[in-house]
Parts: sequence; C-alpha cells; structure tokens
Amino acid sequence: MPEKILSQEEVDALLKGVSDGKVSTQPAAGPTQGVRSYDFSIRDPIPHGGMSVLEFVHERFARFFQAALSSAVRREIQVQPMPTQVISFEEFMKDIPLPICLNLVKMEPLKGQVLVLLKSDTLYILLQLLFGGSGQGSGKIALTEFTPIEQRVIHRMVGLVLDEFQKAWSPLYPFKPSLTRSETNPQFTKVMSPGERVIRISFKMQIEEEAREILLALPYRSMEPVFEKLVGGLDGTAREVDPEWAARLRSGVTDCGVSVMAELGTAVLTIQQITQLAVGDVIVLEKRVDEELEMKVEGRSKFRGHPGLYRGKPAFQITSLVY
Repeated sequence: MPEKILSQEEVDALLKGVSDGKVSTQPAAGPTQGVRSYDFSIRDPIPHGGMSVLEFVHERFARFFQAALSSAVRREIQVQPMPTQVISFEEFMKDIPLPICLNLVKMEPLKGQVLVLLKSDTLYILLQLLFGGSGQGSGKIALTEFTPIEQRVIHRMVGLVLDEFQKAWSPLYPFKPSLTRSETNPQFTKVMSPGERVIRISFKMQIEEEAREILLALPYRSMEPVFEKLVGGLDGTAREVDPEWAARLRSGVTDCGVSVMAELGTAVLTIQQITQLAVGDVIVLEKRVDEELEMKVEGRSKFRGHPGLYRGKPAFQITSLVY
C-alpha cells in the first residue's frame, strides 16, 4: 500500500490550525479506570495492631523513665508519651535546631541504629537540676559543642533512657541497647538516607513551668522483625495468636500500677459557706455512717464495701462488685 503524503496545502492548513489553537497538540488521555498512583519510595505503614503495641510500650516507658529521672534529679518530673508518627528521616531532622545532642544507639539484635535526641535547652535544664538549680529558664545555649561535664550528663541521661526503654520492651521483645557515639551535628552521622522512613517517638517532660522533649527515631526497616513477631506479619491480616506473645502481654498488663480510691462521701457548699469555715466546724456528707462506700479504680466505680482498720492501718473491706 503506497504511503500517504500530505500536500503542501494540507501542511499549511495543519500549521495554521495549530497556531490558531484549533488543532490540539496534547496527547490523548489514556484509560484511568482501575488505575491508581503508587510511590515506590514509601514503605507500608505500621501494620494492624502494631500501633497498639507501641502505645502500650511507650506508656510503660513513660512511667519507668518518670520514676528514674525524678529520682536522679530529686525533683518531681512528669513524663508523657506523645503520638507516634512514621515520617522520612529528612522530615524528622528538618525542624530540630542546632546544636543537638544526637546519640547513635545499637539495639541488638535489630539492624541499623536508633537515634536518641536531646535538645540543648533540655540538656541544660537537666544539668541545672543535677547541680541543685531550680530548673527554670532556658539556660545557656551551646554554640558549637558540649563541654566534658555536659557530655557526662548526656551519657547519664541517655543511659537512663536506654535502661528504661529496655525494661519497657522486655516483656514483648528483648533488646540490648548500647550507645555507639554522640554527635552535635546530624551531617556527621550519615546513618540514614533522607528518604528513609523512621518511627518518630516523642516524650514530653514537664519540669516546673517548663515543657521539654526527648525524641527517638527508630528505623522502620529495623522494626519489621518486631512487628512480624508481635502482630503476625506486615500485611495487616489476622493470624493465629502467638501464645508466647499473649503471655508476655498479659504479664506486662498485670504489672501496670493503677490508682485506687475509696470515697467517704461528698457535700455541696456555697462559696460563702467555704469562706466562713473554721477549725472545729463539721461538714455533713451525703452518705450515712452505716452506708456502703464506693471504691474507684482510675476514677471508675468498681467495688462497694466498708472502711476500717487492719493491723493499725486504714483498710477497705469489699462486700460487692459494681458492674
């Protein structure tokens, strides 16, 4: 079949149509039904059930670290876990001001290294408390690097974090953390590529009127074996319950401390009545002396019973359960 060739008039007409916009030069759109974009640089999110495990462990760590840190600085410090995020390493580091105390930690038997970050203002608040200061104010900010004394404080604080982190994970997945080295500039670490995904773990420390933060970055690829063992794989599907994991979880839950309180009763007073109270006044409660009291566990009524003494100490005898 002979090849069809446009005449000069047809070529001129086609060029004129393109210049006038009557002839479209955009390629025709292909079929889009059933097609969705996929970014191969993004790994799968934390599998189903994995976030619950992390929240459980972080609650344990917050309690353990709060007790250890308060004992070390001889001051009551509140430690609260913040929401966990899965982000890129570049995004994790971009909002962190320099200088930063960046500690590289090896978590045997996991591959890769975990990052423990202490901001300079957090470090100096803890430094003040360790040396008898008030722990108030922003404190000195280092320009280049930390002094030998500051480095010893850093190692002590990181040691506390690692000890309590290991203790929090021990019922579920035993780690053996060890500090590799400390840096003040992330450019000198080169432990992860900018696009590598990390699990960002943050803990807020309330020190007097100041709120400070400790950050941990766990390489996502390093945590895959942990999720594989604890939640049965990365595909998010339900699998048979691991009896060993269930026993460890049950053991960890039973060790959790809870607050238990028995209410003697309540009364409603006006502001005027409260301002006129004096020593010796009697406030009449809503409950009778022979009436059962309610015992609350973490603010929820669970038991009923009567108060009394046992071996010279206040006690509470349970007579019934609250359903």
